[in-house]
Amino acid sequence: MNILAITDGTKETSQAISLLDGYAQVDVQLISRMSQMPSKPPSLVVVALSKCSERILNALASLLETRFKGLRNRLVLCVSINDKAHYASRLKLFSAEVVSLPTDRDRLFHAIKKADPTFKLQSKSVVLATKATQTLSNTFSTFLANDEDAQEHCVETILESTVTVDGAVTELGFDAWMMAVAEHHSYTARHCMSVAGFASQWGATLGFSKADRPRFTEAALLHDVGKVVIPLEILDKPSRLTPGERSVIEIHPAEGLKILEKNPKVSQLAKDITFSHHELLDGSGYPNGISGDEISDPVRCSTIIDIYSALVDTRPYKQAMVPYEAYQVLASMKGKLDPHLVDAFRPIVEMHHDTLKQAA
Repeated sequence: MNILAITDGTKETSQAISLLDGYAQVDVQLISRMSQMPSKPPSLVVVALSKCSERILNALASLLETRFKGLRNRLVLCVSINDKAHYASRLKLFSAEVVSLPTDRDRLFHAIKKADPTFKLQSKSVVLATKATQTLSNTFSTFLANDEDAQEHCVETILESTVTVDGAVTELGFDAWMMAVAEHHSYTARHCMSVAGFASQWGATLGFSKADRPRFTEAALLHDVGKVVIPLEILDKPSRLTPGERSVIEIHPAEGLKILEKNPKVSQLAKDITFSHHELLDGSGYPNGISGDEISDPVRCSTIIDIYSALVDTRPYKQAMVPYEAYQVLASMKGKLDPHLVDAFRPIVEMHHDTLKQAA
């Protein structure tokens, strides 16, 4: 949801609106330029005025009536304490929450929640993480458009984004990254960013070195690049795949490897994980049906993350599993997944459970 902030441009009102920075998407407009206000109704309007007048209040009432009708009950007015008293009866006509200037974040947020109890102000870290995921999401969307000329640039962008993912998970927190990823609509983009988040946090939990953790995150971001060759009607199909469609999907590891081999900057680990993340210890996976010691530990880890991420995500044809339910599926895959690594993954599942609980 987004906030339209209308101010008179003074230092006092600008400081009040700046309290929202990092917590919500805010479109700031000067009251003197009401003719340029966005036509699309915002979720909530916050008006901050250092000096009220009948003219300004009439203009504001007209704006709400003609442009944003229906938002009178989702309005917060921030005015000086003197104007709050002087225009008390006039301000009541707006059916708004009125806050005295200067204000602080707690009082402003409290007024916003009273004006619209359904409005969710995200934590600053989630908003920052959302910004970090946007470029990645756009890159995956471009990539999946199957433009060969754009492929090389997209791989470069994804490689560069490894630092963004590790930095976001380290500095903003695993929960902030995962909540931000959940906001994206493209399943493939969401899945790759989710797998990368799990990989980054698990790498840190397992004590990966400063050199190994980025390589593991990079591999997670790139693991599904081969899906670029899969027709979108199969990739985005809103129902379960037929056996024939499933066989088409199963070419993506080999196609992904072909794409990555064109770029000398891509690590061997990323190539291995891209090609083998669907292999299983009992040889029942694909594309080569390798088994046991033929599958390296990093690939085994990526397989666990890939399966878990798919289980806890919502698709049109299935509900998302809760973390512990998905973990039980992993634990039940005896002979297919490394049981020691499944055990080692449990702390990440617990962190994910806490993240979803926090977001609820």
